[in-house]
This record gives sequence, structure tokens and C-alpha cells, in this order.
Amino acid sequence: MSVSNMQRWTEICDIQHEILTKMSRRFPQRKKQLTSLTSDWDRFKHQVESDNIPNCSSAKLSEPNYHH
Repeated sequence: MSVSNMQRWTEICDIQHEILTKMSRRFPQRKKQLTSLTSDWDRFKHQVESDNIPNCSSAKLSEPNYHH
């Protein structure tokens, strides 16, 4: 699947990376979770850049867990 606005998506990924990195410094108690999210955005950026985006119709999305 081709991403028509790849440049913008890579910019968004970079912005998210920067925000999450700053948040992990500000909230050290959440560093593990924020680092995981940062890695997810980095992985997505790599997928966008390599035109390797999974097809959403075949992706299995997990249900959000609102009960902590």
C-alpha cells in the first residue's frame, strides 16, 4: 500500500518521537511505556519510508484496555 503523503507522515513520526522523548524525561515513572510508544512511531516511520505499510483490513487490532 502506497502512502501518498509520505513526507508529511515522516514529519509526524519525528514530531511524535520528539514529544515522547521529552515526556519520558519529564515523567520518569512512565519511561518504559513512553519508550515503547517512541519505538512504535520509529517503526511506523521506517514502514512509511520503505513503503511497507500493512493493509488495515488484514491487521488485527487489539481492544483497548481501559481497566488498569
